[in-house]
Amino acid sequence: MTKYNALGIGLIFLGHFLWCMNLYDNKLSKRLTGVLYASITVLATLLCVYLGFWYNADINRLATLLFFIAFIVVSASFFLLSGGYFFKRLFLVFTYYIFFCIIHNLSYLIASCLVSPTKDVYFLVGIGIRTFLHLGALLLYVYWMKKRMLQIHVYDKKQWIPLCVVSIVFFCLHSIWMAVATNVWNYHFYDTVIFFLLLLMTIGLYVVMIYTINYMNACAENDQVKLHSNFLLEQLKNYEKAEEKNRRFRHDVRHHLLHMSNLIHTGDFKAALDYIDAYDKTVLSLSQERYCKNTVINNIISSYAAKFREKNIAFSVKCPIGEDLKMKDIDIVALLGNLLENALHASEKSALENKMTALYLSKNRNQFLVVCENTCSEPLELVNGIPKKKGIGILSILNVCEIYRGQACYRVENGLCSVCIVFPLQ
Repeated sequence: MTKYNALGIGLIFLGHFLWCMNLYDNKLSKRLTGVLYASITVLATLLCVYLGFWYNADINRLATLLFFIAFIVVSASFFLLSGGYFFKRLFLVFTYYIFFCIIHNLSYLIASCLVSPTKDVYFLVGIGIRTFLHLGALLLYVYWMKKRMLQIHVYDKKQWIPLCVVSIVFFCLHSIWMAVATNVWNYHFYDTVIFFLLLLMTIGLYVVMIYTINYMNACAENDQVKLHSNFLLEQLKNYEKAEEKNRRFRHDVRHHLLHMSNLIHTGDFKAALDYIDAYDKTVLSLSQERYCKNTVINNIISSYAAKFREKNIAFSVKCPIGEDLKMKDIDIVALLGNLLENALHASEKSALENKMTALYLSKNRNQFLVVCENTCSEPLELVNGIPKKKGIGILSILNVCEIYRGQACYRVENGLCSVCIVFPLQ
């Protein structure tokens, strides 16, 4: 095995694992993830170099073998260390594989135009071009695409399945062309024609898939905008009802004052005090309660507070949250709206006599905490603290957790379901 091949293998694995570290969100801390990927890089490189000496006489067989070793090692590492929806991760990793196959083949096509493939320096030029394109594209992805990819609002994970299938099919086409259909390092005219035709098909396909993803994202965001609009309409109705009560009460104020005056003049001070106390409670009940300074959160809680009152379900709130939460309004709506909606339905179905729902929100420098506890009828089947059966509401909550790197944990005990969600604010 030549020194150029050993260098190329090492740089390939280094690029692979730098991409894997930044392709999506990681389960572990950044430092621990980096240590694990660095260790895997060294071990995988040593393994491939060893096998390279073993199959040194057959370069085609060697290239095919190393290609599939890299595929298995990179795939296993990425799926073990990254988080998020499985099909979304599957789509991303196969899109990356397609991209790598393209830059690998393009690099050696460019190298063949600069240097004769029969010279040893040809390999060095090809490795240099490939490494430059590989790592240069990583910088563009990290600073331009990664944040957008994390913030995609697609709540039905089944929508990713056809995208995954298409990306896998095109990866197979590119990998077959790279590892089997060509003579590895030597590109003939017909190989070049096939490569560029396949490249054009791939670009066209991904234009369509990006449009599809944007459309799914827009649909999901529109659903949350509609949900937010419904909360505002409910809040407006509550204000109208309160204003109507205020108008009636203001109309009757003179009568209340006359009645209190008569009680005082007749010397029935106890009855006058009782009437004043009842009057005070009535006035307080007419005012709309404000739960927090954040307008969006206050609208959602106020809207659901009215619903809980209509269903005769006790509802308590503690929400010392300011105006600036550094979360999009539609994400706050998706999180709290679905959380309270699920709590309302579960409490309503509960067989317990004292039905209740309690909501607690807290924020400090390091984290934003949301805790919701409610009575429920049937225990949820949980897997690692997450319901096994996920409706659109739970998927929406988990999607917000994914976007803001939050963690959600469900627990059911003694007829009470509690949800704890923590978002880091660093």
